[in-house]
Amino acid sequence: MRVRGLSQDPVVVVGSPRSGTSWLMRLLARQPGHCAIFEPLHARWWPKAREAGFGNRPTTGSDRKRAYLRRIFKGLEARQSIRRPRWSRSVGANPGRLFWGTARRLLAVRLVVKFVSACRLLPWIVEEFPGYRYVYLVRSPYAVVSSQLSRGASSYLDNRARPFDYLNEAKQPASATTELCERIRADAEEVLDGDIVQEIYSLEGCLTLSWYADNLVAQHASQSEAVITVRYENLLVNTSAELDRIHAHVGGRSSSSVTSESKDPGRQLHKWRGQLENHQIESIRETLHSLETAHESLEEWDMSGETRRLRDDRTFEGDDEIDDRS
Repeated sequence: MRVRGLSQDPVVVVGSPRSGTSWLMRLLARQPGHCAIFEPLHARWWPKAREAGFGNRPTTGSDRKRAYLRRIFKGLEARQSIRRPRWSRSVGANPGRLFWGTARRLLAVRLVVKFVSACRLLPWIVEEFPGYRYVYLVRSPYAVVSSQLSRGASSYLDNRARPFDYLNEAKQPASATTELCERIRADAEEVLDGDIVQEIYSLEGCLTLSWYADNLVAQHASQSEAVITVRYENLLVNTSAELDRIHAHVGGRSSSSVTSESKDPGRQLHKWRGQLENHQIESIRETLHSLETAHESLEEWDMSGETRRLRDDRTFEGDDEIDDRS
């Protein structure tokens, strides 16, 4: 829907795919007078994003991209579905959801705009729209890769009808995984120079590469006063306190009713340990070590702390060989 009468600048939520950005978007959109826009750079869901030149992982801006984002931030761009609209069972079972959702958008004075495809474009966006408030969410690469392996990497699959099957190697031919890895490496080459990118072949290694490239660029923008960095793990454990910190940055007041959107910290923090195989954990660790050695460390994510936790928890065999430098 078109959102009219916006009187406040938007809150922009950015993070790598499967980092918890959707959850944070919902938490922030619970504020009175707020409503959310979901992934407006996704070319399959927003055809005009493709027309403006946005791809899987854009790294450079242009006049067309600036104009499109300006319309998004002002609430002037309507989403036009490519496919024929279908009646949702959830809406049919709860028509009040449709009514109140419509009312929130019509009465909204501020948008919460969330997208994962903007990580590598964040420095340019902050420079072009300096008056806005940005929330950069970063999550452990082990958890991110685990979630992508189980749920899919839909932001890389804008032309796929069923993206969640794409990473299920039991249902897909080997060529599908090869294609995904090639796309990830090609996009990463726009950010990272060097042969190390082409030396990463495993699926979990390529997904780690994507996470690294996303956050490497995003952390450069995080030095701006307009950007606040939030660790997913901190938000999970101290939801109310982190929301207070975020609202102090973006303006507004924390909602007292966050319990309905809260997650179980114990389950979420350690879920990936039961989903990843030992060799996958080792592959992620080695890929991160190689990338940081060849390029630069990610200051926004405590690599050595994660490594110590892996050693202490005895997550995989051979962990005595891990050193804090990785």
